[in-house]
Amino acid sequence: MVLAPLVLVPAVRAATMVELSGDLVLIGDPSIRGSFEARAVGDPNQLVGTGKFETSTMTILFSLTGNIIGDPNSRAGAVITLSGQVTQSTDPTLLRTPVTVNGLVEPDTRQISLTVGAIGDPNAKTFVGAGLISIETNGK
Repeated sequence: MVLAPLVLVPAVRAATMVELSGDLVLIGDPSIRGSFEARAVGDPNQLVGTGKFETSTMTILFSLTGNIIGDPNSRAGAVITLSGQVTQSTDPTLLRTPVTVNGLVEPDTRQISLTVGAIGDPNAKTFVGAGLISIETNGK
């Protein structure tokens, strides 16, 4: 009896794309506003992407990895958490600074926050606002 060679086939997972954009305001100083956009693609538990944040005085680009908590297909109640670091900036002191993006998806609310700096660091700046969160899953 001859056995056929074992062939391993990777499991196929639906790819998920998350797009976030909006206008955010610095907590504690509403005069500092910025526009924000980010995109991440991959398994809902292993998203990888990039983001950009601009104010009147700075622009930063950053890398992101993260996940979706909740069912990305139902969209309602899903929480998107992405983190990474600044990869380019008009302010060189911000290079490699941690960045965290959180988005809450609900039927009537689109809440986004962006923190530049380590969570818990008193010098971290958190910008909050409303915007668009789009979650698309293909294969379902």
